[in-house]
Amino acid sequence: GYPNEEVKIGFIETLIPSYLNQPTRESNFYVVSFVRDLMKGDIEQCLLRTRSFFSSIPYDLENNQEKHYQTIFYLLFRLMGQYVDVEVKNAIGRADVVIKMPDAIYVLEFKVDGTPEEALAQINSKQYAIPYEIDHRKVVKVGANFDSATRTLGEWEIEYS
Repeated sequence: GYPNEEVKIGFIETLIPSYLNQPTRESNFYVVSFVRDLMKGDIEQCLLRTRSFFSSIPYDLENNQEKHYQTIFYLLFRLMGQYVDVEVKNAIGRADVVIKMPDAIYVLEFKVDGTPEEALAQINSKQYAIPYEIDHRKVVKVGANFDSATRTLGEWEIEYS
């Protein structure tokens, strides 16, 4: 165990370059910075990093189905060691992604060539966040659009509960 998150992140920053054979700067971008953003509750910065990450995926691996984007998003966060789950079922639907952090639970819904407003409306109409309302953590709803033309995360909208 680690005495606190700062020690854990410092430990990871020190070891990752050795295991990945990458300079610290590159590994920090792909792993530590995502985690740090989420730990700080800065979902906006985390989504900006996610957009950049998706933009680095070669165009010939293109797949414009929502499952493709959802799978990459899941793998990105799972490889960071975060609790992430996909297709989380509730009484009347299923959320695309749920990420559980010590201080917040993020409920995300994606649309391909849709709008963030449509995605947030689905989170609310299907009541994806209700199972987490009694939790001590804040619940953050994120509606996001994957743009098939740019093959990356487009616009998003964040709603704090």
